[in-house]
Amino acid sequence: MNLFLLKIFTPESLIFSDNVYKVCVRSIDGDVSILAGHIPYLTVISSGKCKVFKNNNDSPVIYECKTGFLIVTRNSVDINLEICKLSSK
Repeated sequence: MNLFLLKIFTPESLIFSDNVYKVCVRSIDGDVSILAGHIPYLTVISSGKCKVFKNNNDSPVIYECKTGFLIVTRNSVDINLEICKLSSK
């Protein structure tokens, strides 16, 4: 199982930084899932949920997000959001 470094930021702080298996977000064009080895990519994120999967068989850690953008580079994924809070569900 290949992992990649995911960092989630808000203007106030670093919310999350760790190696993960997959991240799923709602972009302005629809839902997007990123795995290790994804091509470089940039998209605007709509308000909704950000699901972080640390391993293939784990339940996701879910964050409630409000607009931002996602940047996939060769070695990492950065998600920059206006607001991001751990979801209660």
